[in-house]
Amino acid sequence: MEDYKQEYNKLLKRYYDGCKYIESNPNEWDKYINVLLEIKNKMDKLIEDNNINTNNALYGF
Repeated sequence: MEDYKQEYNKLLKRYYDGCKYIESNPNEWDKYINVLLEIKNKMDKLIEDNNINTNNALYGF
C-alpha cells in the first residue's frame, strides 16, 4: 500500500478516537482540542496533495 494511504488511515483512526474521547469527556476539551485539530490539518493536507476521494477521506482505504 502506498505510504500516504497508511499514514492517512492512521491519522483517521486517531481523529475518530479523539472525537469519541472528547465526546465522552467534555471536561478534557481544552486539553485535547489542539491535538485533534493538528491531526485534522495533517489529514486535510494529505487529501489535497493526493486527491483523496470523499469516500476514502471519511472511511479510509
